[in-house]
Amino acid sequence: MKRIVIFMFLLFVFLTFAEIPLFVGTIDRNGEKYFVYEISPEFTIGPVTLGVGFTTYATDVVYGTFYFGLPSDEPSTNIINGFIINSLKFDFYNISFNYGKARPITYGLGFNVRKYLNPNTRSFDISLRLNNFTTSAHIPYELQSFIPFSFVESDSVYMGEFATRLKFIDLNVAGVIDFDASNTYTLDNGTPVKYGGSVSLTLPISLIKIGIEGAVQADSTFSEVGEGLFAGIYGNFLGILDYTAGVYYTLNGFIPRLFDRRYTSLKSNNQLPYLDKSTSFGYIAGFDLDLQPYGRGSLYLLGDFNEGNTDLEGALELNVPSIGEFKGLIVTADYFDNTPFAEGKFLDSDSEAKFKVAYPLIGEGFLAGIIYNWNGLEWEKGVFVGSYSAF
Repeated sequence: MKRIVIFMFLLFVFLTFAEIPLFVGTIDRNGEKYFVYEISPEFTIGPVTLGVGFTTYATDVVYGTFYFGLPSDEPSTNIINGFIINSLKFDFYNISFNYGKARPITYGLGFNVRKYLNPNTRSFDISLRLNNFTTSAHIPYELQSFIPFSFVESDSVYMGEFATRLKFIDLNVAGVIDFDASNTYTLDNGTPVKYGGSVSLTLPISLIKIGIEGAVQADSTFSEVGEGLFAGIYGNFLGILDYTAGVYYTLNGFIPRLFDRRYTSLKSNNQLPYLDKSTSFGYIAGFDLDLQPYGRGSLYLLGDFNEGNTDLEGALELNVPSIGEFKGLIVTADYFDNTPFAEGKFLDSDSEAKFKVAYPLIGEGFLAGIIYNWNGLEWEKGVFVGSYSAF
């Protein structure tokens, strides 16, 4: 154990001064918390990018045993498994291939799948472009270890889409399957959504696009099927502002934007919404603002005209530039509340919020910072050292 500690320390020092991306801190992976050390350099040769890193982790930083490789149900003490393939990317002719950290996915107008993400996992994202159409697939698998060789499913949600242009109209057809769908994960053991599909049409007109999206959600036997329709406008202003505004109507319990960034968290806490016989009439409105390199942000509202329920979500990233000896700051914040201001406060018992302040120590790849998480009553404070994000 002593040799491993010395080896890790020397490697830590070398890579820090070499400005190779390094992460030291805690992550949440599928509902479990781990303390992780991760080195993740990338090398690019022509159209191919390869990331080969070294990862070790523990379930308890003080008393826990250190394991090598990605956190899994079968932890390994073999140091060989600490060397992992973090990423593999290439774009060759009409084929794009990307294996690496899962990234947010949106299909169509985002009425069914909007910024879906299972954090701290890896996946395959493959795209094929031929003439005026594109087809793509999201396949959640990752390499966990070499000895024994373990190539496992990293998520149960699979997605794919087909997109093309029909004269002046853009067509998008998308589908999603959660192979692990079960009423175990839904509120009140309600009927879970296993299948989802959507068809959207958009028409560009000057600075705006007019769009319409029809979508369905179904259980495993298709005995319960929800339907939804969204229509609205969206577009981009001066290359810095993306906006969306429209109305929707749903039947048989269709859940607008079910597959979003909160899906994995709700599922792990058995709080997923479910199909029922309800109908709803509501609206979606919001924007994304990009002022890079200084910052970016987003703010969205999703409301129900019938019941008055409103979801409010926002995100913010600010990059404070360096001045003299001051190396700058990176400030990020995330917020979600499905009953905003219900208790007369911006942050209440069911708000989800996170605030992070990071200071560059060496270069742009090695940071130290403070993380605040809102637990429903107060802010919980944590610290991190390393790269801007893990996995």
